[in-house]
Amino acid sequence: MTKFYTSKYDRVFRTIFVDDNNLHLLEALISTCLNKDIKIIKLLKTELNVNSSKERVKRLDLVIETNGEKINLELNTSFNDATRIRNFNYFTAFYSSNAKIGEIYDYKTSFIHLDLSYQMGLNKPTFNEYYVHSKEYDDLYVNNFKIIVVNMDKIMKFWYDNDKKLIKKYDLIMMLDLLPNDLNNLREISLNKAIIDEYKSKVCKLNEDYDFIAPISAEEDYVLLMNTEKQMAIEEGYAEGFEKGKMQGIQAGIDKGIEQGIEKGIEQGIEQGIEQGIEQGIEQGTKLRNIEIAKNLLKQNIDISIISNATGLSIEEINEIIEEK
Repeated sequence: MTKFYTSKYDRVFRTIFVDDNNLHLLEALISTCLNKDIKIIKLLKTELNVNSSKERVKRLDLVIETNGEKINLELNTSFNDATRIRNFNYFTAFYSSNAKIGEIYDYKTSFIHLDLSYQMGLNKPTFNEYYVHSKEYDDLYVNNFKIIVVNMDKIMKFWYDNDKKLIKKYDLIMMLDLLPNDLNNLREISLNKAIIDEYKSKVCKLNEDYDFIAPISAEEDYVLLMNTEKQMAIEEGYAEGFEKGKMQGIQAGIDKGIEQGIEKGIEQGIEQGIEQGIEQGIEQGTKLRNIEIAKNLLKQNIDISIISNATGLSIEEINEIIEEK
């Protein structure tokens, strides 16, 4: 069976919605996400400034200017720490580079990061808003900076549960990840039939174009996320190992100092214990983190040879993880 690529894939999404000559599909989608009518003035450049010659060019998925708002829209296939750190880094860079008008800071324009994310789970809300505000008081640090996260798992569950009331409400969001037959069924329920018809026509036409579909790949983003998760695993393992090593080292140093009766014995015992504990802790922490990474990749049906290369786990260890499931 030939795979059908929905707008969950960035290349498909961009081709359908990022069109200066035809913005009404994008306007309809964002209006549904923000629950208000949006009129796009223009699409802005998505390339961000880089801070050094070693830094790669950074591009946002989509940047829109409306009346009094600049919206950065991102479509993400995961909601892990690495993805959120990357998105926050890009959005704050976008905010920083656009927050000045001539000789003054722009305090009138609202900057919104609209994040459509998968793999959030059903325990998180359908929509969640984040601000820069005080932990103790309901006081915003800045009032023109906002992050809105759309839980695509919850949105799609409304479709699979056949919740017609919520399907009508979020029809133009859930259509992004529906196959042609499902789009036909959505059309029967939706009040936005013309928009769904136009979207279906475009996405089906793209899937019939082999030259367009063939290059679709999330390889580069996948490698970046993988490297970030591995680095986080190393850091977590180091922190855990250091604490264990510190306690072991103190105890070992005291015991050895008592036996030898000299201060040098205490110092050597502590140092040896700390070093050994750190090494063991890093090794154990890294191994546990790599196992968690492997489990997540197995859920995404990634080939076990790729998982082995990415995590350092052997094929036998990965097969053991599969058997434990």
